[in-house]
Amino acid sequence: MVPEDETGPGWAFTIGLHHSFGSPEVAMFGLDLDLMRACLNTLADAIAAGHPMLPGQERDDVLEGFPVVIKPVHESWYKPLFGAALWFYRRQPLAFMEMVWPDRDGLFPWDENCPSGVRELQPSLWVSKSEHAPGPWAQLP
Repeated sequence: MVPEDETGPGWAFTIGLHHSFGSPEVAMFGLDLDLMRACLNTLADAIAAGHPMLPGQERDDVLEGFPVVIKPVHESWYKPLFGAALWFYRRQPLAFMEMVWPDRDGLFPWDENCPSGVRELQPSLWVSKSEHAPGPWAQLP
C-alpha cells in the first residue's frame, strides 16, 4: 500500500497472487487505503475460490454496491509503480491488472460524463506511460 502524498493519490497492489494461484497481480488506485486493501483481499479470496479475473471483466463481487472492471496493465508502468513486486518475483514481465472503480453513478473513467476527479484518481494503466494523459500518474519517474 502506498499512501497519498503531495505528488498524488495513494494506491495498493497485491504481491503473491501469481505465486499462490498462478493469477496476475492486481492494483487499485485513488480510494481510502483500507477500502482498497479490503477490495484486493476480497478479489484474492474469489481467485483462490476458483473465480479468476480476466481482462475487460466486470465484477460485482469486490466493491459493495458497485461493479469494478479489470484492465490489463502496460509493462511501462511496472517499474514506477510495482517495484516491490518486481523485487519479490525477481523478474519482468509479470502480469498485472488494474481494478477500476466507477463514480457514484456507475460511470467509469472512460465514460463521457465521468467526473474528472475520478479520472485523476485512477491512472489508465492499460495505455503506455508515454501515451498517458497529463497528471500525477504521468509524472512518475
